[in-house]
Amino acid sequence: MDTTSNQILDWSGLTGQTVLVKYEGKTIRTGRVEIVSPDAGTLWLERAGVLERKLYSRAEGFGMVPLDLGQAGKR
Repeated sequence: MDTTSNQILDWSGLTGQTVLVKYEGKTIRTGRVEIVSPDAGTLWLERAGVLERKLYSRAEGFGMVPLDLGQAGKR
């Protein structure tokens, strides 16, 4: 399944959603979004098992693909 085309541009509605984190076309992690910055340019994924809480920035080239498609942000 090509999830790259499902990446969204507006991260503001992702709080509480489960997402695939993409970098250079590859999925690097799946997780639940804990919080999105006011400008929607960065977000934190919750800690999950052995995976630490992690900050991702759109400016660094990360993309998000929501798995909860019914509640996704704008494309």
